[in-house]
Amino acid sequence: MNIRIANEVKNCSKPVLNILYVNDLPSIIVASPPAGGKTTFLRGFSRLLSGGFNNRYRKVAVVDERNEIAYKDSNGITVDIGVNTDVITGFSKASGIEMAVRTLSPEMIVCDEISNQSEFEAMKDGFQCGVSFAVSVHAKTKEQLMNKAVVKSLISLNEFKYIVLLNDYTNDFEIMEVS
Repeated sequence: MNIRIANEVKNCSKPVLNILYVNDLPSIIVASPPAGGKTTFLRGFSRLLSGGFNNRYRKVAVVDERNEIAYKDSNGITVDIGVNTDVITGFSKASGIEMAVRTLSPEMIVCDEISNQSEFEAMKDGFQCGVSFAVSVHAKTKEQLMNKAVVKSLISLNEFKYIVLLNDYTNDFEIMEVS
């Protein structure tokens, strides 16, 4: 049995938003090893971006396939993910991305742990509709990150502007510009 006790770190993504999201809405890849803070980062990112960061409320859609970002139960969403955030849970990421683009008119779609071709294809369609993405992948180092097939595929889209590599959970990070 594996018991995971998740926690909220309310402003862990704010330093990244202060650097990258003051005047723009770039697509980013967030990377860390398992249990390195990616999901916590994305939850805080959604909350701040949709909640009026820099005096602008953004329309965010969280595609939460395994119900890890929003913790939805029979009473609804149990964590604060932002006042202007819609959540799609219980569907594959590829289906959720398609539903979000077609029905929610998001400015940003947030997905945890991108890993396969169908998700990649759904994101390509989302980019063609003008949506930005914040996605996460597993990697501990820059070398591991740049050797992952999914990262190479994502970068090949020429839509992701930055990679945020989380070090030491979410307290320390490195931002790499994708060229």
